[in-house]
Amino acid sequence: MNAEALAVILAVLGPNPAVDKEELTCAAQNVWHEARGGSTDDWAAVTLVVMNRAWSSRYPEAICDVVWQPHQFSWTRDGRSDDVEPGALWQRIVEAAYETLRGGVPDFTDGAVFYHTPAVSPHWAQDMTEVGVFGKHVFYREGP
Repeated sequence: MNAEALAVILAVLGPNPAVDKEELTCAAQNVWHEARGGSTDDWAAVTLVVMNRAWSSRYPEAICDVVWQPHQFSWTRDGRSDDVEPGALWQRIVEAAYETLRGGVPDFTDGAVFYHTPAVSPHWAQDMTEVGVFGKHVFYREGP
C-alpha cells in the first residue's frame, strides 16, 4: 500500500483507535476491490461478511486471514495490482470500514458469510439462504 493510502488509514484511526490498523487495512482493501462502485450499505455489508466469517468457527479468526484466505475473494487472486487509489473515495471506504469494524453498524445482513453480483449464479448459492440485496451484491447466510 502506498504512503498516501496508508496515511488515510492512520488519520481515520486517530490517536486512540478502536480497531487494529492491519484489520482496517485489510477490510478497506477488500471493500475497495469488491464494492467500491456500490453504496455505503454495500461497503458495510461486505465488511460485515468478513466479520461474520471471522466470528464463525468455519473460517479464520482474524480479519486479514479471512480476506486473504485462498479462493474466497476474487481480487486476491486475479493477478492484478492490489493497490488502491488514494482520494475521496478511498477516504470514505476507510471511514465506512472503520465504523463497521468498531461495531457502529448493526449486522443488517443477518449473519451473511457470502455474496455475489447479480450478474452471476454461483452453484453454492443453492444451499444458502438469501438475506438481501445491498448495493450491487446479493448476500447469503448458511443454513435455513
